[in-house]
Amino acid sequence: MENEERWVEQLKLGDRQAFQKLYEKYHAKVYTTAFGMLGNEADAQDAVQEIFMKIYHKVATFDSRSNIGTWLYRIAVNFCIDLKRRSTVSRSKALSVEETLLNNLHDNSVEPEKRVISSEVQQLVRKAITHLSPKLRSVIVLRDLQGMTHMEIAEILGCSKGTVSSRLNRGRRKLRALIILAGLDETYLSELT
Repeated sequence: MENEERWVEQLKLGDRQAFQKLYEKYHAKVYTTAFGMLGNEADAQDAVQEIFMKIYHKVATFDSRSNIGTWLYRIAVNFCIDLKRRSTVSRSKALSVEETLLNNLHDNSVEPEKRVISSEVQQLVRKAITHLSPKLRSVIVLRDLQGMTHMEIAEILGCSKGTVSSRLNRGRRKLRALIILAGLDETYLSELT
């Protein structure tokens, strides 16, 4: 934490090495968030570059009383939501969400053999995720992909912990309904969420 505070202060003074350290620490997490939100590798890579440029230019607005990680995630999620709204790319062109999301949607206590899902099932789940609203998708990505707590997500999204719980439950129910509509067997559904 002390390193991050120092990096932010150095970054506010224009230190590129501090920015590089911050980038190295958060790049993978921001990429995973962008990929989960956008469902497309190319878009996620472009988004990460733009998100970090935004961070570089907005660092002066960062309130040091906050957590830098929370601030970064807030920028990433908001950027992805805005990008999705502006996007003219059809959903059919979207590539899949990475397997990590699917694995994290499972109860980790389930035996490894039971966690194996066919590529057909993965495609159905991935497609269903892209059909969730940005609010529901962001909560599912942050909780089930990033493993964040309800409190961390609430801080990132600027809402209450109860709202996070509600959105997570609604998102998972909607995801389940979309998967059922796509014809997925109840056997697989018992392993989701």
